[in-house]
Order: sequence, then C-alpha cells, then structure tokens
Amino acid sequence: MVDSFVALSIGIGLALAWAAKAFAARRRRNPRGLPLPPGPKGLPLLGNLLQFPQANPWEGYHKLCEKYGDVIYLKAPGHGILVLDYHRRAVDLLDQRSANYSDRMVSPIVELMDLSWSFGLMPYGPLWRQHNRTFHRFFSTSGVQQFYPILYEETNAFLRKVKSQPKDIFEDIQFLFGATLMRMSYGFDDAQRNEELVNIGAILVSRFSDAVVPGRLLVGFIPALKYIPSWFPGAGFQKILKNLAHLSFKTVHTPFEEAKSNLVRPLVPFEPFQVAHDASRYYLGTGREWEASQHCR
Repeated sequence: MVDSFVALSIGIGLALAWAAKAFAARRRRNPRGLPLPPGPKGLPLLGNLLQFPQANPWEGYHKLCEKYGDVIYLKAPGHGILVLDYHRRAVDLLDQRSANYSDRMVSPIVELMDLSWSFGLMPYGPLWRQHNRTFHRFFSTSGVQQFYPILYEETNAFLRKVKSQPKDIFEDIQFLFGATLMRMSYGFDDAQRNEELVNIGAILVSRFSDAVVPGRLLVGFIPALKYIPSWFPGAGFQKILKNLAHLSFKTVHTPFEEAKSNLVRPLVPFEPFQVAHDASRYYLGTGREWEASQHCR
C-alpha cells in the first residue's frame, strides 16, 4: 500500500513538472497565443489522453474529424497532436511546407526499444541526411536497376505461391517484400533464413506500433519516467521495452554481422547487396575488400 502511494505521488509530481515544462515550451512556440485547430475538450493535466483511439486508430481519428473538422488538435501531457483527415491537407502541410514539418519527434519509447538506428524514426539532421543519401544511392530509379534480377525472381516465386495456395496471399505478400529486402540489403538467398528474419522484423514492427499508440504507455508522454528502474512499482513498461530492445538488436545487428562474415568466406556466392558497400571497409588488409566492392557495383 505504501509503495503504491509513493509511486503514485512520484508519478503525479513528474506529471506536474512535465506539464509546467510543456506549458512554457508552448508559450515560446506560440507567443502571440494564436488559436489551435478545433478538437474534443480534454481533462485537466491529462488532456485528451483518454480519448485517443486504441484499436483501429484510423477509424477513431476519422470519427473525431467528422465531428470537429478535417484538421483537429488533440492534447496529451507534454505533447500536441495534429490530425489530418484528408489527403489534400496532408499535401498542403507535409509536402508543400515540408521544410517546416521535416523533423520527427524524439520519443523515449524509441530510445528504450533501441530503435535509434531506424532511418524512419531519426530526427531531421546530419545523421538523417547521411542515411537519406545512402538510401537514394541504392533505391533511386537508377540505383534499384541492379536489383532487377532479384525482383523478378521473388515476384515469380510469389506468383507461384499464390497460384498453388491463394488463401495465403496476405502472408505471401509480406514475405515477398521482406525476402526481397533481405536479398537486396544483405545478399541472403536462403528462403528459410529470409523467412525467419522477415518474421522477426514483422513482430518488432507490430510491437512497436502497439507501444506508441497514444495513451498505451505513459512514458510516451512523460519522458522522465524512462529513468525509473524496472523494479519500481508501476514501471512494468521498462521490462516490456527492454525485451523489445533485444528483439531490435536481433533484427538489425544479427543479419548485418552475418553478411559481413559472408564477405570473407570464399565459397559464399555474391549478389549485389547494400551491406557490402559499408562492410567492405572493415576488411582492409584481408584481400577481399576489392572483390566485395566489385560485386556491389
């Protein structure tokens, strides 16, 4: 009972401190006090935290937009969320004014899950631009042409599966994209190995999507909670996110190290793949760096 009261007191104290910090930050961003888009009325301190849709969020947000307008604003402790309900609104803000909205929010959930390596979750800056240049070097219209044989092989394999077992088409589509990326990124042509990696990646994406649902984990709105140890009452999210961090490590580092080791194994056949561009630099003096770079052109 005492432990629960202490945990509740600390949680309330952290929430008040974070709310005060958020209020000061909001005043700096909007010193003229311009009105925000409409939205449902929230509760003191919690804002709209209890109104965020937990299941099928696209449907829940659309219903809110039907009531309040095609652009609505929701509040939660320390965060404001702008919901765009129509494609035209998204193009107006995210495309035509991309310079204003290119950044990404730094989430404590991303940090605790060890997902800072993800290109899609990086905040805009020098590291993101570096990854963006690398991405376009391989996956631009001209760069992707080197992977056409892989694309044709995987597409033909997918069509054969659909013809023989049409009921599994959705699982086959997931494997089509996943196996294609495994071969393009790491050079893996073992179908069973690719299926294992695709399944691990799919689990990670699914668990991450669940974790970042607004209101699902309080640490998403109160970053200071990330410093609470896992044994502390109410900090069960620490164990959950730590397990997902292990899954994240397994998703990105295991295939990368495996691809690097394949570069120096003389009996492993080469395919053009992205990792070799970066991995070959680690093997200076082995006599394999030139061969690796040639196979990646």
